[in-house]
Amino acid sequence: MKKIFLAVGVSLFAVGAQAADLSESCTKYFEQIDQFVAKSGQNPAMAGMKDQLEASKTQLASLPKEVQEQSCTQGIDALKQMEAALPK
Repeated sequence: MKKIFLAVGVSLFAVGAQAADLSESCTKYFEQIDQFVAKSGQNPAMAGMKDQLEASKTQLASLPKEVQEQSCTQGIDALKQMEAALPK
């Protein structure tokens, strides 16, 4: 489980941008991440994830749209896997 959180954290850190400069898939990805963080609430493994999310949004703006699309599509897939692995 910790590996999954680490993977998402790393992908969030590797991906990043200003909301106005995000591709469509990245806008969707960050909306889903926001929802996931909100659902996760008090989980200690999620501590600091919001800060990483904001850093990722900032970094993403400097990437070409094609790279954003590829990165965020992979992020969406990873997030789906992580949500499926969490206890209901």
